[in-house]
Amino acid sequence: MANWRDLFKPWILERGQAYFECGQVTELEDDGDLVRAEVSGSQAYHVEIRRSGKRVERMSCDCPYADKDENCKHMAAVLFALEDRSAQLRTGCRLEWQVALKRLSEEQMRTLLRSMAEENGSLQDCIVRLVAGPGTEPSQWQDDLEQIIFDHSDYRGWLDYDRAYHCMMDIVEYLEESLIPLLIEGKLLDAAKLVMTVYGTAFSQDMDDSDGGLANVSAASRESLKKILYLSEPQQERKIFYMLHEFLEGSDWDYGSDDLEELILSLNWSEELQQKNLQYLDDNLDSWRMERRAELMERMGASSSEIIAWWEQFRGSDDAYRPLLRLYEEHDLSKAIDLVREEQQKEKIDWRLKEHSKTLLRLLEKAGDQAEYEKELRHLVLERKCQEREYVSQLKTITPPEQWSAIFESLMADTKRPSDRMALYHFEGMLDELFAELCRQPSFSSFQCYAAELREWDPPRTRTYFVEILKQEMDAANQRKQYRHIIGYLSDLSAYPGGQKAAKELAEYWHVYHRNRPAMKDELRQAGYPQK
Repeated sequence: MANWRDLFKPWILERGQAYFECGQVTELEDDGDLVRAEVSGSQAYHVEIRRSGKRVERMSCDCPYADKDENCKHMAAVLFALEDRSAQLRTGCRLEWQVALKRLSEEQMRTLLRSMAEENGSLQDCIVRLVAGPGTEPSQWQDDLEQIIFDHSDYRGWLDYDRAYHCMMDIVEYLEESLIPLLIEGKLLDAAKLVMTVYGTAFSQDMDDSDGGLANVSAASRESLKKILYLSEPQQERKIFYMLHEFLEGSDWDYGSDDLEELILSLNWSEELQQKNLQYLDDNLDSWRMERRAELMERMGASSSEIIAWWEQFRGSDDAYRPLLRLYEEHDLSKAIDLVREEQQKEKIDWRLKEHSKTLLRLLEKAGDQAEYEKELRHLVLERKCQEREYVSQLKTITPPEQWSAIFESLMADTKRPSDRMALYHFEGMLDELFAELCRQPSFSSFQCYAAELREWDPPRTRTYFVEILKQEMDAANQRKQYRHIIGYLSDLSAYPGGQKAAKELAEYWHVYHRNRPAMKDELRQAGYPQK
C-alpha cells in the first residue's frame, strides 16, 4: 500500500514498528478490502483497516488513543505486518515468524536485535526495562516518566493540548506495563509507590489538558490500585492506605488533589480503614465532602434511616437541603413537604420561592393531597406571578368556567412584558389579540413561535407581516451565517399562498439595496435567487 506511513506521526510510526517487530500482531485476517487483526499490549486491542486497492480508506482501533480520532501505534503495527506479508508472498517464501524465530541462533537474534535497536529508541527503552525491570525506587520511575514527558514537549518543556493527551496515554501505558512484574513478584508496596509516582508526575505538569489526558491517568491509577488491594494481605492494605493518605496530605498540585481524594474514597478498604476514611471526612468536612461521606456510608451498608439521621444534624443548611429532600421523598413524603415549607419561610428571593412552590406541587401531587395542591397552585400563579403555560393550564383546569374570565383578566393585568401577553393570548386562543400585540411590538423571534398557527388563522395578513419583519432582518444581516438563515426563511415564506412571488421580490430587494454584500449575493445565487 502506497504512502500509508504518511498517515502517522513519526513517534507513533516508530512505536507501531516496534510492536510489529516484537510479534505483537496476531489473528491477522486479510479479506482483500477489509483487514482485521489483534494487537497485544497492556491488553489486546482489535484493529480494522478498510482499503481500496493500494489506498487505506478507513482505520479503527478500540484503544483509548484512537478514541480521539487519532491513528494509533496498533494500526501502524498491523500495516507493517501487512507490508511484511506482501513482501514474503512476492518472493514466494512465506514463513511464519514464530517458526523462523525458532531457527535463529542466539548470536543471530542478538545481531538482529542490536541492528533494530540502533534505529529504534522505543525498542532500546523496552530492552532496558526488560533487563532492569521497573525497579523499586521512585527515582528510576521518575527518570522514565520525565523522559516520556520530554519526548512529547517542545523546546520550552511545554505540553500543548494535543501532545499532552498523547503524553498522558504513554504514561498510562508505562504504568500498566511496569505494574505487571511488580504484581507477579508480589511487590505490592512498590506497586503502590509506582502508582503514586505516576499520578504525582502527571498531575504536577504545567500543560493544556483540554483533551482530558489526566482523566485517563486517574482512571488507570484507580484500576491499578484495585488490582494491588485485591492481592494485598491486611497488613499490606493498612500500609498502602496510610501511604496514600500521606501522599494526599503532601500534594500541592493546582489540580488533582480532589481527584486523588475521591480515588482513595472509592476503593474497597476493610471496615476498619473505611471508618478511618469517615473520620478523615468528618475532620475536613465541607460541602463536597458531605456528599462523599453520605455516599461512603451507603457503600458501607448504612441503612436509609441512618443516612437520613446523619444529614438531619445539618438540617437548615443549604448543603443538606437537596440530599434530605431526595431521601425524604423516597421514604417519607410528609417530611419532604415540611422541609420545603421550611425553606419557603426562610427564602426571600423571588425565583427561588417559585422553585420551592413547583417542588411542593410535585410532592403534593405525589401525596394525593388535592386540596393543598390546588391552594399551592393558586399561590404560585396568582401571588408569585408564575405565568408558565404548564401551571396556567393546570389552574384553568381546576377553576370553574364562570370564574376563569376574571382570573385571566387578573393575569393579563399582571403582565409587564409583551412576550408574556402574547403567551397568554396564545394560551386562550385569542389570535386576533396576539397578532395585534405582534404588530405593536414587532419581533421576528416572537413571530416564529406562533407562525404556524397564525398562518392557518389568516394566511394573507400573516404573510404580509412576515414580509415586513423579514425585510428588517435582511437590512440588519451582515454575516454569511445570517444570510443562510434568512434564505431559509424565504423558503418558509414560499409555502404561503402567494408566498413564492413575495419571496422572489424580497430576494430582489436584497440584491438591489445591498449591493456591497458579495457573500449575501453568492448565497442567494446558490439558493436559486439570482439577480435579474
